[in-house]
Amino acid sequence: MLQALEIVAMTKIRRHEPFLLTWQDSTKVGSGRSSVVIGPNIEVHFKYLGSRVPNVDRELVESLAQASNSNSGVHIDSATLAAPATDRGL
Repeated sequence: MLQALEIVAMTKIRRHEPFLLTWQDSTKVGSGRSSVVIGPNIEVHFKYLGSRVPNVDRELVESLAQASNSNSGVHIDSATLAAPATDRGL
Protein backbone atom coordinates (compact mmCIF):
# COMPACT_ATOMS: atom_id res chain seq x y z
CA MET A 1 0.00 0.00 0.00
CA LEU A 2 2.72 2.46 0.95
CA GLN A 3 4.61 1.81 -2.29
CA ALA A 4 1.48 2.62 -4.34
CA LEU A 5 0.85 5.79 -2.35
CA GLU A 6 4.48 6.84 -2.85
CA ILE A 7 4.20 6.39 -6.62
CA VAL A 8 1.01 8.46 -6.79
CA ALA A 9 2.34 11.17 -4.47
CA MET A 10 5.59 11.55 -6.38
CA THR A 11 3.74 11.70 -9.70
CA LYS A 12 1.40 14.41 -8.39
CA ILE A 13 4.30 16.38 -6.87
CA ARG A 14 6.31 16.26 -10.12
CA ARG A 15 3.25 17.63 -11.92
CA HIS A 16 2.77 20.36 -9.28
CA GLU A 17 -0.68 18.94 -8.50
CA PRO A 18 -1.52 19.00 -4.79
CA PHE A 19 -3.98 16.42 -3.42
CA LEU A 20 -5.76 15.63 -0.17
CA LEU A 21 -4.76 12.55 1.85
CA THR A 22 -7.06 11.42 4.67
CA TRP A 23 -6.68 8.52 7.11
CA GLN A 24 -8.33 7.10 10.22
CA ASP A 25 -6.42 7.82 13.41
CA SER A 26 -5.79 4.98 15.84
CA THR A 27 -7.23 5.04 19.35
CA LYS A 28 -3.65 5.57 20.57
CA VAL A 29 -3.79 9.12 19.21
CA GLY A 30 -7.42 9.82 20.09
CA SER A 31 -9.33 8.26 17.19
CA GLY A 32 -10.99 10.48 14.59
CA ARG A 33 -9.39 11.20 11.26
CA SER A 34 -6.60 13.36 9.92
CA SER A 35 -6.10 15.04 6.56
CA VAL A 36 -3.13 16.70 4.92
CA VAL A 37 -2.65 18.40 1.59
CA ILE A 38 0.36 16.98 -0.22
CA GLY A 39 1.94 19.16 -2.86
CA PRO A 40 5.24 20.25 -4.38
CA ASN A 41 6.17 22.54 -1.46
CA ILE A 42 5.48 19.94 1.24
CA GLU A 43 8.20 17.59 2.46
CA VAL A 44 7.09 13.96 2.27
CA HIS A 45 8.96 11.05 3.85
CA PHE A 46 8.22 7.36 3.22
CA LYS A 47 9.70 4.87 5.72
CA TYR A 48 9.90 1.16 4.91
CA LEU A 49 10.94 -1.61 7.29
CA GLY A 50 13.58 -3.95 5.89
CA SER A 51 15.51 -3.74 2.65
CA ARG A 52 13.14 -5.67 0.37
CA VAL A 53 11.58 -3.53 -2.35
CA PRO A 54 7.81 -4.19 -2.24
CA ASN A 55 5.85 -5.36 -5.25
CA VAL A 56 3.78 -2.68 -6.93
CA ASP A 57 0.03 -3.29 -7.09
CA ARG A 58 -0.79 -1.54 -10.39
CA GLU A 59 -4.56 -1.70 -9.75
CA LEU A 60 -4.05 0.03 -6.41
CA VAL A 61 -1.81 2.68 -8.00
CA GLU A 62 -4.54 3.41 -10.57
CA SER A 63 -7.24 3.56 -7.87
CA LEU A 64 -5.17 5.94 -5.76
CA ALA A 65 -4.35 8.09 -8.80
CA GLN A 66 -8.04 8.39 -9.66
CA ALA A 67 -8.90 9.23 -6.05
CA SER A 68 -6.12 11.84 -5.93
CA ASN A 69 -7.82 13.67 -8.80
CA SER A 70 -11.18 13.83 -7.00
CA ASN A 71 -12.43 16.61 -4.71
CA SER A 72 -12.44 14.26 -1.70
CA GLY A 73 -8.89 13.00 -2.33
CA VAL A 74 -7.32 9.75 -1.17
CA HIS A 75 -8.85 8.05 1.90
CA ILE A 76 -6.83 5.41 3.71
CA ASP A 77 -8.44 3.22 6.39
CA SER A 78 -7.98 -0.25 7.82
CA ALA A 79 -10.61 -1.74 5.47
CA THR A 80 -8.82 -0.28 2.47
CA LEU A 81 -5.50 -1.69 3.63
CA ALA A 82 -6.91 -5.18 4.26
CA ALA A 83 -9.12 -5.58 1.15
CA PRO A 84 -7.93 -7.21 -2.07
CA ALA A 85 -7.11 -4.69 -4.81
CA THR A 86 -10.34 -5.34 -6.70
CA ASP A 87 -12.45 -4.59 -3.59
CA ARG A 88 -10.74 -1.41 -2.42
CA GLY A 89 -13.06 0.98 -4.27
CA LEU A 90 -10.98 4.07 -3.57
